[in-house]
Amino acid sequence: MKLLNKMSAACAVIFISSFFGVMAAENSFYAFAPCADAKLEKIVVLSRHGVRSPTQDYQTLSSWSKNDWPQWNVPSGYLTDRGYFLIKSQWEHLKKILIKDSVYKNNLFKSVKIIADSDQRTVKTAEAIREGISSENTIYSDKKDVYPLFHPVKAGIVKLNAQDVQESIINRVNSTKQQDAINLIQTITNCCSQSICGRNAPCNLSNIQDSVTVKDNDVKLLGEKAIASSIAEIFLLEYGQWTDRNAGWGQVDEKTLTKLLSLHNEVFDALNRQNAVALSRGGTLLNALKNEINDRASHIAFFVGHDTNISNIGGLADLTWSIPDQGVNSIPPGCAIVFLRWNSETENNQYVTAAIAAPSIKFIHSENPDKERLFLISANLNCEGKICSLTKFNKKIDRALNR
Repeated sequence: MKLLNKMSAACAVIFISSFFGVMAAENSFYAFAPCADAKLEKIVVLSRHGVRSPTQDYQTLSSWSKNDWPQWNVPSGYLTDRGYFLIKSQWEHLKKILIKDSVYKNNLFKSVKIIADSDQRTVKTAEAIREGISSENTIYSDKKDVYPLFHPVKAGIVKLNAQDVQESIINRVNSTKQQDAINLIQTITNCCSQSICGRNAPCNLSNIQDSVTVKDNDVKLLGEKAIASSIAEIFLLEYGQWTDRNAGWGQVDEKTLTKLLSLHNEVFDALNRQNAVALSRGGTLLNALKNEINDRASHIAFFVGHDTNISNIGGLADLTWSIPDQGVNSIPPGCAIVFLRWNSETENNQYVTAAIAAPSIKFIHSENPDKERLFLISANLNCEGKICSLTKFNKKIDRALNR
């Protein structure tokens, strides 16, 4: 395999910014090694769940389009059998990379930890990962309705600063243009029901003003861009669920989906990567990830949560990535941040790098995903423009947690 940027043996001066988007079976986690003699000691994965049904209720969906929305064979927000299959296939691919990288040979799989949020979609995703990597280890999940590790604000252990949250989000949302994508969603859905606009006529997306509310210690984005972003996400889920047709009542193919995801990514970033939100919602999880990266008791650990968790962590740790045909900071079903801890005997030091493991749109839609592309892409983790030693990584995270 050819690396896009050759890496020298001097770990301390390397900053990885390469982009890797080749067939998973031809790739390697060693593409993200800090130097030639670095050995992979620890893998910590934060994964989003797989393809699920929409979380919106029927009344909400009906207000967004007069068309009959597809019927899902699972309750609202549940991982589907198709979603389980895709996650299992994805990690079967990644297991082959780990075998090629001698992870099995180095006995890293003797100790695997899998921690999942308590939702059905996250627990089932964790089970699919466990099956994909052929691990017999137990999945740990909090059986409470709200797992504080993944939802500290909702659990009531962290408070939001309402004014800071509202100002930071609405300023970022207002800077998001994407009018072409919004117009496209308007055309596809013929949004919206008069129940959204009140007496305003005609009722369409452009008549619904963006706003941010903080209620019951939680934040919500409402309005034109929020609705359009949610619909774009639903179309992605539909495209993953049904391989025999396009999403959006047959109007959303891969090319169209790419346009819509650009809008969703920007709005999602505005809502979840701002420090006022990311620190409150993601600080507890980021601290757990840092502790796990430093822990020597286990060699591979999985945290299975949501796209919001990944976005929060990305914002706090200043991680950025771009998935082909999906855009900047896209988080498709099954997307994962993979933290890699390395040891270099030559440098007498430990280092941390980060990658994004993500399915392509073709992978999500295919009946035979093993023939389609998975991506391993740099998440551009750096410490003052250089590769992160473990010590500098810890300091970077501590600073983020104390901002």
